[in-house]
Amino acid sequence: MPDDAWDIIMKIHVRAPFRLIRAAAPFMRIKAGAGTPVENRSVINVSSTSGLHGNVGQANYAAAKSAVTGFTKTIAKEWGIFGVRANTIAFGYILTRYADILSFTFFSSRGDS
Repeated sequence: MPDDAWDIIMKIHVRAPFRLIRAAAPFMRIKAGAGTPVENRSVINVSSTSGLHGNVGQANYAAAKSAVTGFTKTIAKEWGIFGVRANTIAFGYILTRYADILSFTFFSSRGDS
């Protein structure tokens, strides 16, 4: 895999969520005053089961989605004192044109049809 293929996936799936959360930080990391209830604040990031288990031919994507999960866990620990919840949704296999191409390529290389 060329470096630019690796880098573009990292920019899309790691750097973009980082920049969005960094921009939201001043509005999220606010402590409630004494006797004042904490507002309901949440961070929800999107990952993939590829980031949890890996996937053939997707080392860059799996690494990026794993990074999102680790990033979200860190946000949960750091921002919990501000009343912020952070969660990651890890979607499983979803049939898309790209997933269809990957499946065809994988099974063709094995001799399956």
